[in-house]
Amino acid sequence: MKKFNIAKITGLLLIVVLFAGCRKKDSGIVPYVYVNVMLYANDPQLVQLNAVGNYIYYNAGYKGIIIYRRSVTEYVAYERACTYDPESDCDGVIVQSDNFTLKDDCCNSHFMIFDGSVSQGPATKPLVQYQTYFDGTVLRITN
Repeated sequence: MKKFNIAKITGLLLIVVLFAGCRKKDSGIVPYVYVNVMLYANDPQLVQLNAVGNYIYYNAGYKGIIIYRRSVTEYVAYERACTYDPESDCDGVIVQSDNFTLKDDCCNSHFMIFDGSVSQGPATKPLVQYQTYFDGTVLRITN
């Protein structure tokens, strides 16, 4: 009788472990790519960043970077990889038409452009934010 109960319990535990392993995990771990970018404010390709509230996509990082001008003296730079499924085959996070939110169509998560926080899941972690330094002439982005 005890052998039968042990076999049932072992089988039940095995099923629970197998199903628990099938759930999609929100790892939030974006692969590390070294970033050390210097952009000059007078570069014609960056003219869109001259106005507060504007942004550009920049080809660096893991899936690219969104550079957003938060104020006259402050920029923020976010990795475009969604923190829910950073290794998906999608292009990454894009700025929505309202210029306030970012969305990744693959992971179906929304983020706030001002601070990178999650506004709608399934992601639970904010976008990776790079360090930015601006001296009035040069914008430097690093990790």
